[in-house]
Amino acid sequence: MRRAYFFGGVNGVGKSTVLKSIIADGKEFELFKGSARLMQRLGIAPGDYDALRALPDAVKELAVNEMMEEVLSEGDENSKPLLIDAHFINYKKGEMRDATGSWMRHLSGIFVVEANAEMVLDRARSDVSTGKRHRDLLPKGLSPDEELAWINRYLLATRVKANEVAQMYG
Repeated sequence: MRRAYFFGGVNGVGKSTVLKSIIADGKEFELFKGSARLMQRLGIAPGDYDALRALPDAVKELAVNEMMEEVLSEGDENSKPLLIDAHFINYKKGEMRDATGSWMRHLSGIFVVEANAEMVLDRARSDVSTGKRHRDLLPKGLSPDEELAWINRYLLATRVKANEVAQMYG
């Protein structure tokens, strides 16, 4: 089975930035963007996160599990290692949903990409103000201090889930 490494973290933490840097240093890896591939699989236009969020969670979870089992069974030990850009937990308006599954047993390693809450919140705000995308992370009507508290909860929940996965699958 091919080697595969999972890079997870809170939306806006910088997973894609880290992975782009790794890929830029050499062509010995293949990048797998979880959300983009899921949208393609579900027939959703690239970047249409609103359409993705609108689907029932059970539909998305089943599609992710099937997709990841397929992707991780492709290739062999001579294939380029796969770097997976995805989430341990999906966050939406204050809700947290487990994004892991038994497919993670195939991974060669997991990494948690972290940053302080202020940086994550600044990146999310920047994405909205520049029109890049709306991350839809937080419940509406929070004060700035409450927003930081929510992001800190997300960061902790991600770390806890990553440790749980590491313990479960070694």
